[in-house]
Amino acid sequence: MTRRSLTSGSTPVPDRSGRRTVAIVAMTTALLLGGIATTLAIVNERRASVDTNKAVAGGVGDSISRQVSGSLLALKGIDGLAVDGNISREEFAAFAADVIPSSAFSHLLREDIVPNSDRIAFERRTGLTIVESNSTGGLVPAATRSEYVVVVDVSPASDTTRRLLGFDIASESARNDARLAAAQAGEPAVGRPISLFDSARPGLFVIAAARNSQRQTVGFISSGLSIDNLVATAKRPLPKSARIGVSDANTALTALVTGGETSVIDVGGRRWSVVVAGAGDPNYTTAAIILAVSLLLAGLLLFGTRRDATHRRRNEQITTEMIRSAKRSTALADIAHQMALARTASEVNAIIVEHVPAVVGADHANVGFIESGNLVMADAESGLPEPVHSRYRSVPIDSDIATARAARTAETILIEDLASYQRESGLDPDTDSTGIASLAAVPLSRDDGTTTGVLGLAWKQRVSFDPNLIDTLGTLGELCGQTIVRAELSDLRLRTAQQAGMIADLASALAGATT
Repeated sequence: MTRRSLTSGSTPVPDRSGRRTVAIVAMTTALLLGGIATTLAIVNERRASVDTNKAVAGGVGDSISRQVSGSLLALKGIDGLAVDGNISREEFAAFAADVIPSSAFSHLLREDIVPNSDRIAFERRTGLTIVESNSTGGLVPAATRSEYVVVVDVSPASDTTRRLLGFDIASESARNDARLAAAQAGEPAVGRPISLFDSARPGLFVIAAARNSQRQTVGFISSGLSIDNLVATAKRPLPKSARIGVSDANTALTALVTGGETSVIDVGGRRWSVVVAGAGDPNYTTAAIILAVSLLLAGLLLFGTRRDATHRRRNEQITTEMIRSAKRSTALADIAHQMALARTASEVNAIIVEHVPAVVGADHANVGFIESGNLVMADAESGLPEPVHSRYRSVPIDSDIATARAARTAETILIEDLASYQRESGLDPDTDSTGIASLAAVPLSRDDGTTTGVLGLAWKQRVSFDPNLIDTLGTLGELCGQTIVRAELSDLRLRTAQQAGMIADLASALAGATT
């Protein structure tokens, strides 16, 4: 019967290189398109953020400008108070009660013009001391000047505002310049940014001249506008993340804001820069979703490609293992056939040493037999160096050598790392001289289970004893053990026949003897 080859007529493994190429191209395309879409989404979000901040900066500037303009407009009715050349306390209080709710002012101050010649009489009449600020921010008697513009009334009156009574606004250049501009133009004027008395925070000094029926200036009404309050009012409809910065020329009036959009406004004849950032921070949610989808798609393609490669490797391993098993089966059949033809135990030993290694890919093989408490290896050539072969020619059955353990325990001993085994067992480290890395010792037994010897196999490279290899080693042990037993019986019958022939020859010779 003709044996059919395992590989002949089998279905060829399909070439998946084309599928892998398509998968790689698809994955690369998905990542590329996803990257482009993500980049475009980010660019659009940043552009939208810039546009939003720019629009908000314009809106904040308009709000601040309206607040200042409305406050200036509220002071324009001051001329009606001084038609008779004087502003009474009652008139000022009524004016303040009308102006403050409809403006950004928190309070109003009324100033009288006091010539230097009238200073002493003024201080006696009002009980106020004309004062000015010193270098540390305290109030000291004002220095002598041609005239003083003295705060004589405040509304509403509080501990903070009463401190300003008697203050000469002509003592400070920013306030005095605004006072002169208001008197000259006949319109409310805005001075340079100053430090407010009540908070020491940046603010604007606003002042309007009160004129009589002859258009002569007889006094002033002034106040301060808090930059913080102006910004807070403008920020109310904005998100909390919005940051607003205001500067007058190169003077920062609020905390510095960078990276935003700028709007330039006119505030009482002064040009301010309003910077807004964070009002429209980019929302990268869409970009993140696009990127996540792209990565997910690429990941699925990569997973599919790797899984396909895994299946392919597994199929190749299965195919390789099937081919290896087929070769082992063929080799076992050949070994069995050769052993069946062997007539003596020595012939069996020679077949084992020469042909058994090829069945399991080993480099050396030998057979040992139990004799008088020792394991004695067969005389056949093992392929090992002579000193090593001689050392293990006969070893005590109770030693830790792998072949002796297998003979003693009747169990197969498998050693994947022979050097570690020898080191841990205190044996001679001979792996360097022999080049052996792995070892297997398979017990040989009779039909009644009695262990008679050991089949030893050695590999020069590390091997992993998988289930198929272990089964093959067991089959080899049974085959070799049974064949050796049969050969020993054959040897015994041959020796018995030879002895019987020799006895017959002796009897014949004796029968023919005459003396």
